[in-house]
Amino acid sequence: MEVDQDDLRHTIETLAALDRPPCSEGERQAALWLADRLRQEGCTVALESDEAFTGFARTHAGLSAIAATAGLLGARRDRRARLAGAALGLAAAAAVADDCANGPRLMRPVWQRRGTTTHVIATAGDPGTDRTLVILAHHDAAPSGRVFDPAPGRWLARTFPGVVERLDTALPIWWPVLAGPLLAAAGATTGRRGVAVAGGLLAAPLGALAAAWWSAGVVMVLAGVVYSICGFVTLRLPHPRVKTEPKPIGRRGRVEALTGPAIGAAGMRAATGFLLFLSAFAIRREGFPTSWFGAMAIAAAAGGFLADLLAPRLPETIREEFIVVGCTLAAGVGAFLAFSAFSLPVLAFFGLLAGAATELGRLAFQSLMQHHAPEGALGRVFVRYEVV
Repeated sequence: MEVDQDDLRHTIETLAALDRPPCSEGERQAALWLADRLRQEGCTVALESDEAFTGFARTHAGLSAIAATAGLLGARRDRRARLAGAALGLAAAAAVADDCANGPRLMRPVWQRRGTTTHVIATAGDPGTDRTLVILAHHDAAPSGRVFDPAPGRWLARTFPGVVERLDTALPIWWPVLAGPLLAAAGATTGRRGVAVAGGLLAAPLGALAAAWWSAGVVMVLAGVVYSICGFVTLRLPHPRVKTEPKPIGRRGRVEALTGPAIGAAGMRAATGFLLFLSAFAIRREGFPTSWFGAMAIAAAAGGFLADLLAPRLPETIREEFIVVGCTLAAGVGAFLAFSAFSLPVLAFFGLLAGAATELGRLAFQSLMQHHAPEGALGRVFVRYEVV
């Protein structure tokens, strides 16, 4: 059977011109248009209406926010706070599992509204035949993103065909959503603050991603909530007063001892950002999947998190100046390897190394600022070297 390319193009252009979120007027118009086209092809067509939820983004944004809160509570030393964190984490995990497994979906009515969806049922051929071929297709256009990009699945099939042949379900892309609240609950229950924080950190970006699918306004609200929480936590931190010897400082917060390290730290950040930006163009030019750059970005974020865990555990005998220089050299070596052997594992390793080096160098430079800035002038020094 030969496909009419002009007819196919006309179909795609007609449906693409309609704004078709689930349970919307555009979805109903698409259903009516498809029903008319199928009748023209000789099919028997029926239209059915049903109630359905308008999406899943709000639900998972809310559950991820609950899981992130559970991680914050689980990281506290207060026993009651940890118990509350464990309860919130387990509740969020149960709700995520219920929603992803197509269960009763008890939390959907809390965040989602119901709407009317329109189904198109078309039949063709002999209705009395022994076998029937059923074709199911979506005619709505729900919000999507890179998480549904088929490129990683294709790479897995090419690289590990034997593993894919044994699979009888789709790839478990919902597992990371469930892992956040489970880690938060486990950390709160066992008193392991690192596990609780890891659960909260895993849940927070997934909630932000779901909110981004929801609408741009929610992203701004979520950002405001995050900054407000950070501000509140900062105010709750102890502010010990330490008497230090008088140290020289310029009119605009300039400290002579920070000139060299500041050049190294700024150069490292600029170079790392430029190389990551350049990698995106290189990936596109070579025709590789755009998910490669997504893997680099995720690896860079993971590297920064690992650097945050490593920094407090470094020996006090290591000078901060050496850390800044070492991070700059490590990022340079990683960039050389990435562009010499251009492949996904090497690029992901470069992203991990670059993220760790940038974050570790930043922390080392801030430690130098705290050491060399006189008491009462840390704000001016910070603004000069970190903001201006």
